[in-house]
Amino acid sequence: MKISDKIKEYKKQKKVFYSFEYFPPKTDFGMDNLYSRIDKMSSLDPAYIDITWGAGGSTAERNNSKILWIGCYDASYLYKYVC
Repeated sequence: MKISDKIKEYKKQKKVFYSFEYFPPKTDFGMDNLYSRIDKMSSLDPAYIDITWGAGGSTAERNNSKILWIGCYDASYLYKYVC
């Protein structure tokens, strides 16, 4: 389901919704910490998860692996690039 459709449905039902935004860490330790936090926070059932690339694509490689991992959760995700 598209994120925009999910939001429309939440609004139609007058249901409160929220999302989580994550930025890719630059270290392996940071990535492990992020995985742990996403694992814990996904149980809060966000409407979607927002993945933000770093400026200039400096963390693009880590973001790609993260997207594949987040796909294990039953959540929509928004993948955006910030210049």
